[in-house]
Amino acid sequence: MSEVKPPKTSPAALQYFLILYNAVSATLWSVVLGRVLTIGLVFGLSRVYSGTGNFLRWTQTLAILEIIFSATGTLHRELLSGLSKDHTAAGDGISIRNRW
Repeated sequence: MSEVKPPKTSPAALQYFLILYNAVSATLWSVVLGRVLTIGLVFGLSRVYSGTGNFLRWTQTLAILEIIFSATGTLHRELLSGLSKDHTAAGDGISIRNRW
């Protein structure tokens, strides 16, 4: 019997996808930073989480894709490294909320 192998994605298509993913990710994190700075300077630190919390949560949720990419071999990075990075970032978001 011959094994049926799934078609492989071309390296160029994969590279374009990863570039697009990184551009979207960088843009989202830049928006988070801009919101934090703007709200913090204009309205005070006590309102930062209420003004950025939902957007930050969705941005962090999309970061879970890095774990999936690592697990499937799309992204050449250790899986535990991705898990610890995302866990740490989520923990920082929680501590910011509790701090102010």
